[in-house]
Amino acid sequence: LMLLSIVPAVIVAVVIAIMSINTSMTNISMEVEENLHSVALSLEEMADFEDLASNQHILDKFKKDLDIDTTLFVGDVREVTTVNGAVGTKADPSIYAKVKAGENYFSSHANVNGEQYFAYYIPVYGADGNFIGMSFAGKPTKTMNAMVIDLVVNTLIMASVILAVVVVLII
Repeated sequence: LMLLSIVPAVIVAVVIAIMSINTSMTNISMEVEENLHSVALSLEEMADFEDLASNQHILDKFKKDLDIDTTLFVGDVREVTTVNGAVGTKADPSIYAKVKAGENYFSSHANVNGEQYFAYYIPVYGADGNFIGMSFAGKPTKTMNAMVIDLVVNTLIMASVILAVVVVLII
């Protein structure tokens, strides 16, 4: 009889944990996309494409303050970046084509210099309205995965505690 009381509590705890994890993961992804969009847009607005090297301090500040990698592209080539060893490398051709066509581009699995990133790309135009390149903001996927693992572990701990309390109350 006691087992019949515990089974529904276990089912409810599992369902609540799964729903909580799914909702939280969706919210994290949306928040990351919004943050990366804001940084890429800010970088695009602050950048001086006449003197690209003068922008390094701006990129470094985003990295230091927000732990977000940033890059300024001329065409599809990374000219100034906080991604180690990436200066002079090219953007993924499919991403470049979309951004050059005027689209903002977000991906949760962009390959940046051999590493997976949550990435946001924004087209950059000169004063004459012609396409110059792109502004990029990104966070390594492994960083985000660590956040998700922490979330799952904490949710499972909370569900276990709640379940334990319910079981103690039933017994």
